[in-house]
Amino acid sequence: MRIGAVLLAAGQGRRFGGDKLLAGLAGRAVIDYALDAMAGFPFEAAVCVVRPDSRVVDRLDDRAVIPVVNRQAHLGMGTSLAAGIRALPPVDAAFIVLADMPALPRGLFGRMAAAMAEMEADIVVPVHAGTQGHPVLFARRCFPDLAALREDAGAKAVIRSGRYGVATVDTEDAGILRDIDVPGDLDRLC
Repeated sequence: MRIGAVLLAAGQGRRFGGDKLLAGLAGRAVIDYALDAMAGFPFEAAVCVVRPDSRVVDRLDDRAVIPVVNRQAHLGMGTSLAAGIRALPPVDAAFIVLADMPALPRGLFGRMAAAMAEMEADIVVPVHAGTQGHPVLFARRCFPDLAALREDAGAKAVIRSGRYGVATVDTEDAGILRDIDVPGDLDRLC
């Protein structure tokens, strides 16, 4: 199965007060942690959706991740998700990864890909202690719905639509739930 990834890194960081993805966390930029987690999986292709003015692109120089500029990023995450899906080359499935999640478990990508194949699911969602988290894996048949997302609509509506078979993968790692929204979240994760 050929698997791609869409790393969403085009948010405005309003609640954070600036570009949270370049903020320091234990001596490294927040986005580097998500990129490192992704580096442990053999993606067929990976794209990173950024704002036109983003300096995050500099973090991608030595990575096998292609930047995709979303000129409509100011309209919301749905536009970024759609731009990322449209930018992928032909793949059988794609992970949607949030760049502000620095504690993603490295082995989770492989477990979720195996679950998709074994369960013949269209969507695979990780779960910790009963709570769904990220990243989420979508089969190609979901791509038209993802590519049609607009404004601030995320993929939850696609997951909950009832049109696709959804499987879950349990994990003991709470990293699937931990993101950076405000500066105090950096202290919580150190």
